[in-house]
Amino acid sequence: MVRDGGSVGTVEVMWLINSTDDSRQVAGRHDFVAETGSITFNDSQTSANLSVSIIDDMSPSLDISYRLMLINVSQVTVVQFM
Repeated sequence: MVRDGGSVGTVEVMWLINSTDDSRQVAGRHDFVAETGSITFNDSQTSANLSVSIIDDMSPSLDISYRLMLINVSQVTVVQFM
């Protein structure tokens, strides 16, 4: 994931990944684990990795589409007490 438009401050991005094919989300037909999570970009950080768990079912698959949605982006304020 790439942070664009600046790198000042801390930003948290929440995400969700699922299949675009509803039939693949039926039990026993998954090719990956539908997940949610968050990534925090620290001050000056412009890129981060996102990992997806793939299920090896030993069955060949044709092209499969997945949807990665950013569901919330928030700037995190860090307060330091002296």
